Amino acid sequence: MSSFRLVVLGAAGGPVDRHTSAYLIRAGHGPWTRDCALAIDAGTLVSGIKDLYSQPNASDDGFLPPIAADRSVHEASWDVLEHYVSAIYLTHPHFDHIAGLVINSAGLSNLRPMRLAGLTSTLHALRSHVFNDVVWPNLTDDAGCGTLLLDHLAAAVEQPANDGLAVEPFPVSHGHNTESTAYLIRDCRSGNHMLVWGDVEPDTVARTPRNITVWRRAADLLLRHSLVAVLVECSYPHTHGAAPLFGHMSPQHLIDELQTLATLVGRPHIDCPVVITHVKERCQPGEAARQTIKSDLEALAKQQGLTCNFLMAHPGMCLNL
Repeated sequence: MSSFRLVVLGAAGGPVDRHTSAYLIRAGHGPWTRDCALAIDAGTLVSGIKDLYSQPNASDDGFLPPIAADRSVHEASWDVLEHYVSAIYLTHPHFDHIAGLVINSAGLSNLRPMRLAGLTSTLHALRSHVFNDVVWPNLTDDAGCGTLLLDHLAAAVEQPANDGLAVEPFPVSHGHNTESTAYLIRDCRSGNHMLVWGDVEPDTVARTPRNITVWRRAADLLLRHSLVAVLVECSYPHTHGAAPLFGHMSPQHLIDELQTLATLVGRPHIDCPVVITHVKERCQPGEAARQTIKSDLEALAKQQGLTCNFLMAHPGMCLNL
């Protein structure tokens, strides 16, 4: 039996204004019940759910709740957000990770507030620069109407997300001015974990190298056979070369980071899927950009004697992990 069910609502890093970062995660066991799922980031929310429901037999395998006979696809998509998502865990406040949240927030009600969880740096930026009654109405519980409940997380402290999942955040570096987050998610029943990185730069170029702390934790879990997946960004292809990364990673950087993990584990292979996220769609459309980066990663891993199972996240992807 799987520990997690992962639904990719969006996995792009822009600059096309659709399908940007958002993931639904719930425990792999049991039916859909109130508050059973969580979201990591919210670049797209209701529109991504609606796109998935529009696929034939979308809810037959349990990745989305079944649509009641008296509900339309549109209504069912809102039901997922309002009734089944216990909280949205934000990695950082950049628009490709919050755009869906901001637009959809106007359709939520303070009779059933949505919990927004994140490190204080993320929530402070969101409250100060987005939900500030200038860029967008203040819908938070910080001097606003209370539709959005701000939940400030302590770094490296696990907290319950709902009855089936627990979440532990780690601050990571994303350029000179932005702190991002890696989330370690635990299935409370099996004890297995998945690791979901937000935008992140390699330790080799970061002013404050922080990835090693996360990899040490991941290595311990791999050695105990309880890490079932790593979701991590690779924004640019290998041809990006020495051009500015803006706090992101290209294939060589990611391979170097995975080599760090392999060294900590003491073997040249990563024993869980590595799901690649946040591909930039500037020079190529989505599928072509993803395939270019996957080919780059596989070639570099082979050159360096590293064995990884790379999967490319794409909108509508559903995984049992």
